[in-house]
Amino acid sequence: MPIIKHIQEDKFQIGIWKITESEDEFLTSLSAYPDICEQVNRFKSNTRKIEFLSVRRLILEILGYIPVINYTESGKPYIENNTLYISISHTQGAYAAVLLSTEPFIGIDIEVPSERVTRIENKFLSDDEKPLTLGKVRTEALMIFWSAKETLFKAIDTNEIDFKKHLKIKNFTHSKIGEIEAEFCKEKDFWKGSIHYISNDHYILTWIHRT
Repeated sequence: MPIIKHIQEDKFQIGIWKITESEDEFLTSLSAYPDICEQVNRFKSNTRKIEFLSVRRLILEILGYIPVINYTESGKPYIENNTLYISISHTQGAYAAVLLSTEPFIGIDIEVPSERVTRIENKFLSDDEKPLTLGKVRTEALMIFWSAKETLFKAIDTNEIDFKKHLKIKNFTHSKIGEIEAEFCKEKDFWKGSIHYISNDHYILTWIHRT
């Protein structure tokens, strides 16, 4: 399936791909990139293979080519010999999302709405944040909070981050499209700003792009 959403701004663009293809279908569409077709074999899980291939197919759709993508020791992706920065997300073999930017401080996360978030909220939600999630759509709010913290974690790329202690949601007014105020504070490291989000019945998308 082609891109289901494409956000393009002056310094960045975002693409979302709804995954409906099989591994063989992806491999056929990426046959011009034999290295990628070989790399996918390092994954044992079929889901991981599909996620890997869908991200590359999405990048090809956005850029018209697929650059060489490597990973730092912490697992953060980067593009070799290029002026573009990249952040990647995928969820449950259902969606892939990519943020490409000319600026380095970026992060993106996509999630499929699930009640599971209520079972893990104590792992990422502080007492100060709990009142911000109250209401008829609490599960949706929790999903946005979780996704926003995942996005901030990716942008910061710092080891030993406690989602509950170091990543804070400071202000939130629920809507389907909006911004959520957040901050990161660990020892001498500090960041404060906004995380964008889109929430619907199919996915929760959050991203950071600091100019």
